Amino acid sequence: MKIDNSVKGIGTARVQEGRAKKSPAERKDAAGVDDSVDLTSTASQLQMLESALANSGVMDMEKVESVRRAIAEGRFQVDAEAVAERLVEDVVEGLKRQRKA
Repeated sequence: MKIDNSVKGIGTARVQEGRAKKSPAERKDAAGVDDSVDLTSTASQLQMLESALANSGVMDMEKVESVRRAIAEGRFQVDAEAVAERLVEDVVEGLKRQRKA
């Protein structure tokens, strides 16, 4: 199993400086295709959230790297009992939320 930072790719499109200042005619390539990107407010919010998460320290990156190395080296052991207990807890919590709704 490969661990990657899938959140990092969200909202990473950036408008190059100067490109936003060009007129629509100046942004077209030789084939007449506009190469500009317009970001919605949602995409802008995702960029801000990505930045905030990256700087929040929510994850223990040292532990993540340790687990990543253990998986790569074949030393990572799954505690099936702990996984099963957590699954049951999640299902119970989900059922409680459904009853309240």
